Amino acid sequence: MATILEALSIALQHHLAGRRAEAEQLYRQVLDADPDQPDALHLLGVLSHESGQHERAVEYISRAIGLRATAAPFYINLGNALQSLGHGDEAAASYQRALALQPDLVEAHSNLGNLYKAQGKVDDAVACYRRALQLRPEFAEAHNNLGNAFKIQAKLDDAVACYRRALAIKPAYAEAHNNLGVTLYTQGKLAEAEACYRQALALQPDYVDALYNLADCLKSQGRQQEAIACYRRAVAIKPDFAEAHSNLGNTLREQGQLPEAVDCFHRALQIKPDFAEAHNNLGNVLRDQDRLQEAAACYRRVLELRPEFTEAKVNLGGMHEQLGELSAAEQAFRAARELQPTSPLPHARLATLLRGRLPDADRTDLENLLAGLQLSDDSRAELSFALAHVYDAQNKYERAADLAQQANALRRNSRPDHAAYRPADHAQFVDHIMRTFDRPFFARMAGAGLDTGRPVFIVGLPRSGTTLLEQVLASHSQIHGAGELRLAQETLDAVPSLLCRQELPLDCVEHLNAPGLRLLAGHYLERLGALDGGRAKRVVDKMPENYLHLGLIATMFPNSVIIHCRRELRDVAVSCWMTDFVDVRWANDFGDIASRFRQYLRIMEHWRATLPVTIHEVDYEDAVADLEPVARRLLTACGVDWEPACLAFHRTQRPIRTASSTQVREPIYTRSVARWRHYERELAALFAALPHA
Repeated sequence: MATILEALSIALQHHLAGRRAEAEQLYRQVLDADPDQPDALHLLGVLSHESGQHERAVEYISRAIGLRATAAPFYINLGNALQSLGHGDEAAASYQRALALQPDLVEAHSNLGNLYKAQGKVDDAVACYRRALQLRPEFAEAHNNLGNAFKIQAKLDDAVACYRRALAIKPAYAEAHNNLGVTLYTQGKLAEAEACYRQALALQPDYVDALYNLADCLKSQGRQQEAIACYRRAVAIKPDFAEAHSNLGNTLREQGQLPEAVDCFHRALQIKPDFAEAHNNLGNVLRDQDRLQEAAACYRRVLELRPEFTEAKVNLGGMHEQLGELSAAEQAFRAARELQPTSPLPHARLATLLRGRLPDADRTDLENLLAGLQLSDDSRAELSFALAHVYDAQNKYERAADLAQQANALRRNSRPDHAAYRPADHAQFVDHIMRTFDRPFFARMAGAGLDTGRPVFIVGLPRSGTTLLEQVLASHSQIHGAGELRLAQETLDAVPSLLCRQELPLDCVEHLNAPGLRLLAGHYLERLGALDGGRAKRVVDKMPENYLHLGLIATMFPNSVIIHCRRELRDVAVSCWMTDFVDVRWANDFGDIASRFRQYLRIMEHWRATLPVTIHEVDYEDAVADLEPVARRLLTACGVDWEPACLAFHRTQRPIRTASSTQVREPIYTRSVARWRHYERELAALFAALPHA
């Protein structure tokens, strides 16, 4: 007997030290000597469970219980193995048997709580954790688990208190630091959450969940490059982390790195083929690349996997809307609404699509949903913007203005500090542009650009008619409309790395020479050519706010065509203020709109005085009053012959991803001219603040 006890003691020391092979060998030697030794059977079962051999663990521990039926710890470990096998009810019975034998067994209460939480019985789990803590108040793990249960119940303050208590007991508890971070992040306390994740990683540098959460937190703070670095590190540590690959793809997409984003989603789906969110995300980035058939296939795959995935159905409808397939878009939005009648997104998209044609019953549903109390600020803003468009189209301008006011306030107030629009910062940025791209700069760089007229740039304020002009040009057989591209901004951002300098991009421009400029321009042309396969004579980049980058554009492409679309500023202001531009931060506030417009006028006046190329000015009002002479003049500037199809632009089948996608499917109309007069009273303060063009 002494020999067996001695062997068990040595085996247990090996076991606790992680030397599993040595422990198993000794446990088996004991059982060779005494096949009915319950402790050896029990410990060999525990070792099997820890090694992932759960069925074998159940077999060994069950034999041990048959030999010593009153040993409460045996039932705990049997419950652990059964739970790992997915046998929840049997596991619960095993924990309860342990407690019947020994009611003060803390581990049994805690493990039963974990099981109940996994089964969705959160109230029962809370009761178990509370009992464990009554028995052992300094049980850090139970405080952490109770916090997790409170988090599920949305009792976030209680959860925070539990995690902080766990950390007071066990300061080096990395999991509790991470969980506290997740809860603080949910409460919108991003800086505190970030500190928690970093503390978890200081304790455990390869803690993948903390890295992933830190990346999400950094992304929410607008620190995209840091977020990308964290996602990359997470997938380097754990290459099969499908969610990290997918979120990395989303962040790269936001940065405009579309091919890299596609690769991330493909990797996520290689790991997890039925990952519905990744299929949806892949569809989004393929749609961004105008690979619409592939995108549609992705959305349909999502709906095969999860028929209730409303967002995918809405995305499918949005793709039909971009293609001008408005009836199909309406059907998709209605189908999405049927899937989730209380989801704001399909209601809003349907209303924005139909506007004045929205049936009264649908408008009533939208009003009722908006009156509900369980909406986030973002959802309430989305619905308010949509309803504003409906009432505007129905000539109920006072109600439309009231809804738009509410929507803009919600968007503005829900935006984190780092994303707030700061007019003074933008004014300084415009000052910097004007100092950088001055007459001496253009004189120094004369002749340095590429001798090509292929790029065509349409610039102006958002909602000034840029989409209309692009659609007119893109209806020509020799012109490709590429939509709103980020290439000019990305080209400017690439200047520091090209010159191996650490300054801001504008500070580096003065160090550009002809070879460097041609390298940038060549890369731009390559990416432009990839959009149409090099087939078109002209390619239109209609990013409106490229008016900020005309200095670099004209230097790279002195033979390019630059078209500036102008419109009555009060009409532009009304349209911007009533449009749900989630990413146009200045459109939600009267003062910000007025300030932005002043800087726009300043920079355009600067370009007229200094730019060594022609700016083709087009007034929106002239274009809608008599399109043909305007279209002829622009086609002549582009060096192509007249084609009547340009006047039938509304029949041109091509994807349009802007807020004007529906309007340019109609023949030319003038109803938006002097639209501001409908809101002369409601928006008097905005109009008074606007500069005079």
